[in-house]
Amino acid sequence: MDLSELEELDDFLVEPLFTRRASASHPDVHAGTGERKAPIDVEARLAAMTFQGPGDSSIHLTQLSVTASLLRSGVALEEAARIVLEATRTAVANDPTWDWRKEHLTILRMGCAFIVKKPELAALLPDAWRAPFEAALAKGRRPDIGFNPGGFYVRAWKTKTDGDAEQTTKEKPEDKTRDKTADGSPSRKLRFKLVPFHDLRPGPEPLYLVDELIPVAGLVDVWGKAKCFKSFWCLDLMLHVAMGWEYRDRYVRQGAVVYCAFEGAHGYKKRVEALRRHYAIAEGTPVPLHVMPGQANLIAEHAVLISDIAAQLGEVRPAAVVLDTLNKSLFGSENKDVDMGAYVRAAEAIRDAFGCVVIIVHHCEYDDTRPRGHSSLPGAVDAQLAVTRVEEVITVTVEMMRDGPEDIQVVSAVEVVDVGQDQNGKVLTSLAVVPSDADAAIRERHGWPRGLSVFHAALKAVLAAKGEMFQPEAGVLPVRAADQWFVRDRFYATYAEGEEDTAKRQTKLQKAFVRALAEAQQRSIVRVMRTDSGRIMLWLPLRGEDR
Repeated sequence: MDLSELEELDDFLVEPLFTRRASASHPDVHAGTGERKAPIDVEARLAAMTFQGPGDSSIHLTQLSVTASLLRSGVALEEAARIVLEATRTAVANDPTWDWRKEHLTILRMGCAFIVKKPELAALLPDAWRAPFEAALAKGRRPDIGFNPGGFYVRAWKTKTDGDAEQTTKEKPEDKTRDKTADGSPSRKLRFKLVPFHDLRPGPEPLYLVDELIPVAGLVDVWGKAKCFKSFWCLDLMLHVAMGWEYRDRYVRQGAVVYCAFEGAHGYKKRVEALRRHYAIAEGTPVPLHVMPGQANLIAEHAVLISDIAAQLGEVRPAAVVLDTLNKSLFGSENKDVDMGAYVRAAEAIRDAFGCVVIIVHHCEYDDTRPRGHSSLPGAVDAQLAVTRVEEVITVTVEMMRDGPEDIQVVSAVEVVDVGQDQNGKVLTSLAVVPSDADAAIRERHGWPRGLSVFHAALKAVLAAKGEMFQPEAGVLPVRAADQWFVRDRFYATYAEGEEDTAKRQTKLQKAFVRALAEAQQRSIVRVMRTDSGRIMLWLPLRGEDR
């Protein structure tokens, strides 16, 4: 690139990317007027772009000149960046060793730097950046476009005139938090702020996105075996968040949701259609739940993901971002502290960018007792939820909740939903997650042990379906009773037990039923009698029907 081409970029070369080269005069600048000649030939310049190897800066200089020329001619920033990026790919034969995501960001930053110098070109910015950029101009402030791990952002600088010299300072609303000297005047801003004891009081701010299940912000690990329906459960929960519906009598704070379907994305159209039909969501109803299909390298691409989410949602900030699953968005080893630590930091960057909760859907170890991989993840999350499945019953248990209750359980079942037909006329189906009898019993008998709640619900269900008239004693009114074995079978079918081994599960169910029956008798919730024929009959006391 010769001196005339560098002069074409006179307003483009800004610190810290480049240092301007001083020159006394250039033939490309009309003498006495300062006016420049016509823009460069973009197509010729891109076609001539070559890369000579490490240390060669000619490609970036060409990118600078072409990007500036395209913007001068009215091409939108994102389109100009795309044109320059594609030409760069061609020039280096799409070399796989290049970080093309980073290269794209570099070109965008070039364009942003140019528009900052030429604010009359603000209309070429994406909508998400243009509005605050033009708002700053309207207030008489100098806008700037910065970049950090959270993506691009617009900042406003206000100007102050001191005599003949103009000074520029960044607008800092946080100046109110600066330390004060003894006379009340502001001192330097403190990096580490101390909060006095008397100022540490809980406020009215919400603690949960879904009461006692999902915190309003932070990291959440939802883990379980493959095919335990954890993704179905999580998608159903996020629909409740998006719509602001109560979830199993729990308060839900409404907000937009971004569901990153890194695994099995091809099936999410059917899953969403199943939700639409199950909940009878009318056509045209706005549902702020967005699915992002496809894999990603979250460690390397989280900044791009943040930027793309912000660009597409505009002024809306997601209340939750779901990463489903960790395995399909981690390009590394789940067992290495370095890789897992970097993944956690990437998830935290998403959390910090939007002030939201980030839910990580994860698999378990081979022994099914803990989440898979290095302990960096369990050590960093604010809540950990385990998902187990026995046949069609799903149990979600809050194993850990920072500053919240633990051992909370949500028990669900699944229903098959027809979602249409394929091109050959074959019926397509998916699943909808619904409350189970056990979950309803737990909520109905709040404060009862889970086994007792399930036993009571099982007894009432069997009495209604298979109850028979039974006279406990001569001279007393007969009651509606049920055979103990029917109640036991119903209890086994609805009591959520996460044990996968059949023999061990059977033993645990037996013990749970015996405990529940004994406690029900102790609380006078049930009456028990063995008949002469050896049957054991169970019934509700006449004054205990409302229990």
